[in-house]
Amino acid sequence: MKSEFEMSLVGDLIDFLDLQVRQMEDNIFETQSKYAESIVMKFGLENASYRRTPTAIHVKVRKDENGVDVNQSIYISMIRSLLYLTSSRPGITFVVGVCARYQAKSKASHLTQVKRIMKYINGTCDYDILYSHDTNSISVGCDVNRAESADDKKKSTSYY
Repeated sequence: MKSEFEMSLVGDLIDFLDLQVRQMEDNIFETQSKYAESIVMKFGLENASYRRTPTAIHVKVRKDENGVDVNQSIYISMIRSLLYLTSSRPGITFVVGVCARYQAKSKASHLTQVKRIMKYINGTCDYDILYSHDTNSISVGCDVNRAESADDKKKSTSYY
């Protein structure tokens, strides 16, 4: 890259686009804790009760054609904020994706689900991802089927 671009070495990567990186001898930790805290505060949920999971087991996200309309700009802003957070939080990726499907016609039930995700984030802001030099592969397990879409019956259980 140095042959194509003018570059200089300024040290280890520490903070880049709201992503904090801690590099150690055998491990790299990646987190978006500052960003997570900022979005929870942006939407006024910093004092809300913490949720242990991003979605309730018995709740399925649906179209909810008869539901109460909500302010779409707030809903879309919350979804976009959460989508950016998924780069370091694979456990919320599926449920955020399901909620993102309803941006055009968001209802109160959808907003309730997105707020629950935010409450979960509020209690888990310090979560990070560990990349270890000990192995030649990255392993991430994620069972997020709790958020399955009731409209199209899609499910997600992944192991990378």
